[in-house]
Amino acid sequence: MSQTSRTAVTALAVATGGAAGAASRYQIWRWWPDDAMHFPLTTFAINVAGCFLFGLSIGAIPTGDQDSRTILRAFLVYGVLSGFTTFSFFAVQGVTLTSPRMGLLYLALTPVFAVGAAWAGRACWFVLSRRSRPAGRHEQ
Repeated sequence: MSQTSRTAVTALAVATGGAAGAASRYQIWRWWPDDAMHFPLTTFAINVAGCFLFGLSIGAIPTGDQDSRTILRAFLVYGVLSGFTTFSFFAVQGVTLTSPRMGLLYLALTPVFAVGAAWAGRACWFVLSRRSRPAGRHEQ
């Protein structure tokens, strides 16, 4: 595949994944809408879960020269999961909550839990990938 074709296919994968991720986030938010008076739990959960899946995906789909791996990673990580989680929505909710204290709490907790979830997802991948290795292989 030529570089131009690879770039076009990768961009299409990101766009398609982004649309799917954003639509999924929107639908979850419609099913369980956040309340402007209380902690925006749905958006918080979406961002934390998305970050966990980011971490898991980064380990599961390493970068490489294989076209299929690059396109899959672009679709899932940079498309679906980037569309699913959203910093702008997080920021708007944090500053528009009726209670400024709840807004500050939300703005403070989300990055801590989301980054923690990304690390946890990555760690889970490493644990799971070690279990799937043949019994005779050991790292030194």
